[in-house]
Amino acid sequence: MELSFEVQFIVLGEVFTTQNPAVTQQHLPAQFRAEILPMVARCYAAILEKFRPGFVYRACAHPNLPEEALEKHHFLTRAIIACGYYKGIASDVALE
Repeated sequence: MELSFEVQFIVLGEVFTTQNPAVTQQHLPAQFRAEILPMVARCYAAILEKFRPGFVYRACAHPNLPEEALEKHHFLTRAIIACGYYKGIASDVALE
């Protein structure tokens, strides 16, 4: 099972989606952006609870992520671990 997310906007009647934080910052105030990852984590949990896939594989789309992006990746990984999916990963230390 692959889990990913993007943000969808309707601006001046035009619909577009993005995974780019810079674009999201242009269109969404900080107090709302802060709710995105917790909402994604809750959605991941609901999907995993309903479908119970045999495994979930987490990977970064890009190598050498900056610290802020890596923290977001680890946040969502911890949410998946909280659902009972954990067999070990290369960066265990970052998740403690």
